[in-house]
This record gives sequence, structure tokens and C-alpha cells, in this order.
Amino acid sequence: MPPLHRWEKGFELYGLPELPERGVAGMLGGAGKTTALLILAGRLDPSCGWYTLLQKYEGKTGELLKKLDAEELVTSYKPQAVERLRHLPDFRRNLSDLNLDFEVVHALRLGGYDTKNAEQLNANELQRVSIAAALSKNADVYLFDCPSDYLDIVQRWQVAKLIKEKGRTALVVVADNDITFLRWACDSISIFYGDETWGAPSRLYSAKEGISAFVEGVLPENIRVRPKGKPGENPAQRAKRFGAERSAMVELAGVQKRFNGNALQVDGEIYRNERVWLIGADRTGKSALLQIIAGKDKEFSGMLRGKFTVSYKPEHLQQKAVLKGLSKEMLKMLRIPLRGRPTITQSLRQRIAVARCLGAEADIYVLDQPSDGLTAEERLAVAELLKTKSCVIVADHDAWLVAHVCDRAGLMVKRDGRSHVEWMSAEEAIEKILGE
Repeated sequence: MPPLHRWEKGFELYGLPELPERGVAGMLGGAGKTTALLILAGRLDPSCGWYTLLQKYEGKTGELLKKLDAEELVTSYKPQAVERLRHLPDFRRNLSDLNLDFEVVHALRLGGYDTKNAEQLNANELQRVSIAAALSKNADVYLFDCPSDYLDIVQRWQVAKLIKEKGRTALVVVADNDITFLRWACDSISIFYGDETWGAPSRLYSAKEGISAFVEGVLPENIRVRPKGKPGENPAQRAKRFGAERSAMVELAGVQKRFNGNALQVDGEIYRNERVWLIGADRTGKSALLQIIAGKDKEFSGMLRGKFTVSYKPEHLQQKAVLKGLSKEMLKMLRIPLRGRPTITQSLRQRIAVARCLGAEADIYVLDQPSDGLTAEERLAVAELLKTKSCVIVADHDAWLVAHVCDRAGLMVKRDGRSHVEWMSAEEAIEKILGE
């Protein structure tokens, strides 16, 4: 069967997702999602030709394609690479000319955006502005490619609610790698599967059924879409990991630190054989606390007690990515090429950094934003590796990745002008931070 589209570098797409009449349809999984979105948005002519494409599809997907071909459909498209928006005419001028919807601007906390231009925005702000611009447009179909990228967990929840609301009156199609974000936003989901050379979508499932199938790695049609993961811990296995007595590995007593105009004050303990998730909005001190625990920042007051060795993966990675010394099993799990000289992408650099951190001998493994730049499949592989380590402290905005690995959460909250940590279960932390 010939592909619908073949890129010059060789990747081939073998289908478009089935679409509902309205609501939010998600796209989760392997390669091909962006190519499919570009075709559905009318931004890419398929290499098979529009005539062949129109003959192949019926239903809502076929109707959409016919209207696209006849130029009778208005689409609103938010691209994946938001950094490129700086070079578009609409974003080079003053952002006040975008005429963004006031309610969307308020929900995304974009006050004052209209006094800036694109060059003054960081990636987080540019992402929120591009989402607001797409939502503010009067269109028949709305398409979003990786809208959760660069956003903290609170902002992801806000964007998911806006997309869900838009789906009440229009068709919305969303591709993303954050499983929890798609669960929040979507009514239905297609799973993309394949490898680095080809991709194809599954049929349309409910959001719950599609996510469950992806996590399990097998579609209801008995098609395996990813390697089988390890089963989760049962209560007896978890108790065995903790041991008869829970002793503290790290003690934080009145630890205080000023960072970027903010202040951090932390008390608490990290127990032996415990996996902890630091959760919080941006600029609440997660990275600052991780650097203190990892021994990378000695300029703080208070007491950090405990005898332990640390393997640390920072948020901002070095340009150099070294494979030497990594086990073949870990390289295989993270899909890091064993031969040749692969192009060092953001995703590959992140996977190598995670592999180097988790491949070292240490008492505690400290990881800052390990999901950045990774596909959903790669994030699940990272989660599998985290489960092999006894003591882990990780800060990340992907709730699914860490909530299914960690035993406890440290919620970063602002109080009396300082960031503090409140210790609780991951479920309680998510409920509290999204309820504020």
C-alpha cells in the first residue's frame, strides 16, 4: 500500500486519523502526528495527491478533506515549533494587532502581552500567545500541535479546559505527548504507531480506552504499538522496598535560598528507598531545591543532613552528548542509536542525559524536567527506568510520568512571600494545585 505522504528524508505516513463530528479528538503515540495535522490543516499537500486522498476517506475526515480541497473550510492551526512564529509577519509586529479574545487572555494570564513583540517573549509566553491566537480565530476546525510544550502543570490544565470548551461548539484536533493533558482535554483519541521510518493511526477510541491501550502497549485489535512495560508495584512489593523501618536519607532543616528575586524555605525529609515528585508552577523553586540536594549549590542557609551520593540531571543540558559508558540495555530502552553518528536533537540529548544520570552508581537520583522534548513513548521508557531506582527525586510537569512512579509529592506553594514545600500524596498534590 503506497503512503499518503512521503518526506524527502524517507518518513512515510500511511493514514489520517478518523475524526468525530465535533468535540476534541486527540492524537497520541509515535511518529506521524505532525504530518497528519499539517494535511488536515491544509498546510501540506500529500505526496499521493489530493485526488487519491479524497477517494480514500469518507465520514467526517472525508468531508473535511473535500471542503479543504474546495477551499470551503476555515482552519485555525497552532504549530509545534512555536519559536518559528517569531519570523511570521503576524508575530513580528506588535502583538496588540493579534486581537486576542479577552477571556482567553485572562485564562492564560497573558496580561500585558499587547505591549510586547515576539522577540521579547520566552518560549512559555510564546506558546501561550500562539494558543490564544489559535483559539481566538473564528474557524470551522481547530488544530493544535503539542500545546503543552514549555507550559507548567497549572498552565497545561488551563489550556486543556479552554480546548475542551472549544470542542463543545467546533471540531478540535490535538496532538500531544503529555498523557494527562490529553486525558484532561480530549473526548476521543487515535493512537499513532510505527517507527522512525513510518507511522499510521489506529481507529478512534474514547479517551480513556485509547490512553489505556497506549500505556499497555496493545490496541484492542491486538496490535502491539510499543514494548510491554513492567507491571506496577503491589503493596507488598512497595513495603519490601521501604523496609521494616523508614529512615531518612536526606534531612532539610530550615533550608533557605534566594533565587531570581524569589525566596525558598524548606523543611522535611526524603526517606531511603523513596521516590519523590516535586510539583509546582514555574518559578516556585523546584530547580533551586534540586541543586541544593544534588550538592551543586552550596550558597544557602539552614541544614542539609545526610550521607549520600547523588547522580544529577539538570534542566538545562550541555550541548555535548556523550554515549560512552552507557549500557546497551538502557540505550535500547531509550531508543538511543548504538551505531553511526545520529543527529543530536533536543529529544536525543535529553534521553542521553537521562541515561547518563540513571546509569551512574548513586544513592539518590535527582532529575530536573526529564520529559522535556520527549515523545509519549520515550516518556514511558523514562518512567520504566525510574522504577528501577530505589531513591529518586524528580521535578517535572508531566503528571502521568511522575505520578505513576513516585510514592510521595512535594508541592511547592507560595506563603508569606516565600516558596515552601508541603508533603503529601501525588493525587492530593495534583488536586490541590489545580484547585487553586
